[in-house]
Amino acid sequence: MLHYEYKLRFYELSGSNKGNLRTEEFFASREGLLKRYREAFRKELYSLIPTAWQYVDGEWERILL
Repeated sequence: MLHYEYKLRFYELSGSNKGNLRTEEFFASREGLLKRYREAFRKELYSLIPTAWQYVDGEWERILL
């Protein structure tokens, strides 16, 4: 079984679901998470940028990048 320690959450950018969760991507390493975050980050959409999370002690905790 694969264990992913990190994830990025992406949000809807328009329409009636704007701001709602669209999808999640999982990563085994912080480096992989940071690479994908840099690819996805768009300053003009600051309020809807992906959020980063780390799995700690059985729970997902949001982390700041």
